[in-house]
Formats: sequence, structure tokens, C-alpha cells
Amino acid sequence: MGIASWWAWWPTGEERLKRRRGEVRRAVEDEESDVEDALALAKRAAESTEHLDAAKNEAESALSDLKQLGDRVECADGDTLDWIEEEVKALDLRRAYILPAKALPIEATARESEAQDWGLPSQGLGRLKSRGDQVRQLPESETQRMWFWWFLDEYHYWDGYLDWYEGLIDWASWVLTAACFLALVSALLVGLWLRSLVIAFALAGVSGAALSVLLNQPAVGVYADFTGAWRAMIGRFVTGVVAAVVGLGVLASGIIVVGVPQHGSRFVSPAMLVRGCTGNGSAGSNCTSADILVLLAIGVLFGFTERALTAFQRAIIGSRRRTPGREGRAGRKTRPRRT
Repeated sequence: MGIASWWAWWPTGEERLKRRRGEVRRAVEDEESDVEDALALAKRAAESTEHLDAAKNEAESALSDLKQLGDRVECADGDTLDWIEEEVKALDLRRAYILPAKALPIEATARESEAQDWGLPSQGLGRLKSRGDQVRQLPESETQRMWFWWFLDEYHYWDGYLDWYEGLIDWASWVLTAACFLALVSALLVGLWLRSLVIAFALAGVSGAALSVLLNQPAVGVYADFTGAWRAMIGRFVTGVVAAVVGLGVLASGIIVVGVPQHGSRFVSPAMLVRGCTGNGSAGSNCTSADILVLLAIGVLFGFTERALTAFQRAIIGSRRRTPGREGRAGRKTRPRRT
């Protein structure tokens, strides 16, 4: 089977764009349905004529804007689709002034329950719940509708935040998986074919460090915590690579005295293996493929132990985290922002 057949399942750029357009189109259609349902509830609630007229005007304006957004989906590029999606979320806030007052607490409770299943951090759930409590406790008034508007704003913020978080984690997982696999294959080729142990050992450390970071990625948290964890991931990866290089020197020095079985009956120290496999820049005559595989396995373990080194550093030195202020975070365009 050729390479083309193996990768036929992978979507092209045009296919991904087509799929994205379908997602945004469904979001527009769902919002149109939500606005129409809100207006129908307002009509059945038989509230004041003044509110019903205001709800009709708000709904007609929202539906008109949604229709214009829907017409732009078919020819939109990726950035425009992201903008349309944000505009749809902004238009959903108008439902605060369309729904009947009696439906606002019910809607807030339902969305709050849905958000609890997302696995939000406690800070996010706390803010969402506090705004929902205001909607439930206040009497039917303009103030209640304003709180529901802020509740929907907070809800959509965390909805977009989770999408942003999952996108970054998915991208990091693909990068780390590729780094782990390619570094391991390169280490085997360099060690067994070119017989260059130092480079092969470093590549093995890269593979082990990438695997360690891949298996211990940061959980979802508030933006300041996540950006700190993202920098820590890079630091952990570098720590693993450096640990592998340092580990090779420690093995060569003879500090670690552990017998490695060779030829079934004889035991040699790791220092002898390293020295035998690095003589004159290439593997010596006493260095076998099995010896190189053993040393590469040790290199992977050294890279993987970055987690232990990081925990040791935190226990001895402690961890310091600087939380950027709200003004510093608001200007970033790599994460969703409130409407």
C-alpha cells in the first residue's frame, strides 16, 4: 500500500475549511432557533404589551443579523468563520431581553448545570454560579435581565475558553507525539547505524522527555494558571534533555555502579559500556548492538525522569508564579475574550 493510500483519510485544507463552515452554519441555525423559541415563550407568557413589543423588535433585529452572518458562511475563510462564531455568541446575549422574566431563572439553572459537566475550574464555576444566583434571587425587573445578560456572557466566555484550551492541548499532543517517535527512531538509527552514542543518547533523552510531558499535561484552569503551566511544559522538556546529557556524563564517570549483564554470564558497569561505545568518536570493537540498546533505554529513562527532577526542585527551592494583571491578559488574542 502506498503512502497516498495510508494518508487518504487525512483531511486536506479545503476539507477542513468545508467542515468548519458546516459547524459555523449549524451554530447560526441553532441560534436562530433559540431566538425564535425565546420569542414564542414571550408570546405565551402573556406579559405586558410593552415587553412583548420590545421582545419582538429585539428578536427581529437578532434574526436579521443572524441571516446576514449565515449568508457570509459559504465564502468565509478561517478567520472570518471565527469572527462569525463570536458574533453568534454575542447575539445570543440578546435573548436576555426576549425571554419572559419567569424563564430567566430556569434558563440560568439549566446552563449552569451544563457548565458543571464541562469540568471547569472552581473559579469559573464560582463566577458562573454567583451570577446565576443573582438571576434567581432578584425579582422580575430590568436589573434581573442585566444579570442574566452577564450570566450568558460568562457562560459563552468559558465555552470559548474550553475550545481554545482543547485546541492547544490537541496541538501540543500531536507535537509531543511526533517528537517522541521521531527522536526515538533517530536515536536508534544514529546509535545502531552511525554508532555515534553521544548524539543517540541525547536523542533518546528527547524522546523520554517528550513522552513524560505528553503523559502529564496541565489540567484546565484559569488563564493565568494555564499560561504558567504551558511555560512549565517547555521547561520540563528542556530539563529532560539536559538530564539525559548530564546522565551520560554521570554514567561515564563511574559514579553509578550497577552491573549490566553481558553475554549471559559477565556483568559490566555502565561506565565500561559508555567508554567502550564512545572510543575515538565511534563505537569500539567491544560495543555490541545490545549494549547500545541498553544505553539508549537508559537515555530514555533519564529524559523521562524530568518529572522527578522538577518535583525535587519545587520541594527544595519552591515554585514561584507571577499572575499577570487583568489589563495584561485582556489584550491577548490567543484566547477568547468576553463580549
